Amino acid sequence: MVRAARRVGCIAAAGAVGGLAAWACLPDVALNLCGNGTIDPPETCDPGVPPDSNPGCVNCQIVCQSGAGGAVFVDPLSNHCYFTAKKPVDNGAVVCGERTQQAHVVTFVNDEEAADVVNQLKSAWPVNAPYWVGLNISADGGVFSSQAVNEPGYLADECTGCFVHGLASTAAIPFADAGADVGPGVNVVAVDSQKNDGIMEVAGTTTTAQVICEREPVGSRSVPCFNGYYCFTIAATLTANHGGPKRYAYSPGSLSAANAEAACASLGDAGAGTAHLVVFASRPEREQVIYELYELQNAVSGTQFLNAFWIGMSARASATDAGPHAKPIWVWDDGVEASTTSTGSRPAVWGNHEPRVSTPSSYAYILISDLYDTGLAHPETGAGQAFPYACEY
Repeated sequence: MVRAARRVGCIAAAGAVGGLAAWACLPDVALNLCGNGTIDPPETCDPGVPPDSNPGCVNCQIVCQSGAGGAVFVDPLSNHCYFTAKKPVDNGAVVCGERTQQAHVVTFVNDEEAADVVNQLKSAWPVNAPYWVGLNISADGGVFSSQAVNEPGYLADECTGCFVHGLASTAAIPFADAGADVGPGVNVVAVDSQKNDGIMEVAGTTTTAQVICEREPVGSRSVPCFNGYYCFTIAATLTANHGGPKRYAYSPGSLSAANAEAACASLGDAGAGTAHLVVFASRPEREQVIYELYELQNAVSGTQFLNAFWIGMSARASATDAGPHAKPIWVWDDGVEASTTSTGSRPAVWGNHEPRVSTPSSYAYILISDLYDTGLAHPETGAGQAFPYACEY
């Protein structure tokens, strides 16, 4: 018998901005809802019915297995499962994408993830063995897009917010054949796994390299909570030692930036202050929030692709913003200035450079596409723009 869910995490909405209800609560769902397709903690995965219908998820708990007898590792910050293939291949995507695997070639959101995963999995490899990572190169050979839709790719010299393990944003990716252009159409990249020098090499389609596959937890972490909103948590900010606990509320309906900000601000949480548009305090938070919203929007609409949503960052005038060429500075809603480079745990947010704005009234939004700058911030271009939005509380 499924017991009734208790209600906790109540949100008090002051006013009717954005059509919000007066009170709404995130349900504390029962522990025996395995098979409903929602990851209800302490579940770590839930593929729906039947509850064991996905590789690596048994009784709604992650069982990290490769299906090929390789090494495995579960990242406790994300609950992602990483596993290796038995032997090197000339195209890692083929191995990871097999029907029994339902995974993709590994992508890295930061150096810490790369170090943890590789150090856990490389022990059985030959010294200096390269391994595949999930980047696709464009036809002109200059732009790398990530195989994970929620992570930025790489564009040499121009993308401060992009990420390639071990490389500065101004460094070019060295080619495997000592610098000669391998030509367009190369769609896989290999990295030297055991020298730990961070050198990434573009590899031809006949290059043989080790394979690390990555599998995200199947199931949604979102539940309908009030007036068309969806509430969710992510693994990266679920506990206090990881910047949490944070909760998020997402509206798939489109509003202007100012109205979205007001809608979030009208949400109050007892003892936790005022809610605001989502702030990304770390790369893992950005990755996991975007992943959840991408999966949620597809599930809600069936066909509509989530390609943009407002975040808690706006251009503001400042007393330090002086001089003949003064411009507003970009500031997160929690008061931290948005840097053009990664500072502390905060990720660099801009694709090419911090955009100049003429007035301190522009907001930023996340753009999700198949290009290198997916998951990075873009500036509002006009008051008429309207997007879905995500609040944190």
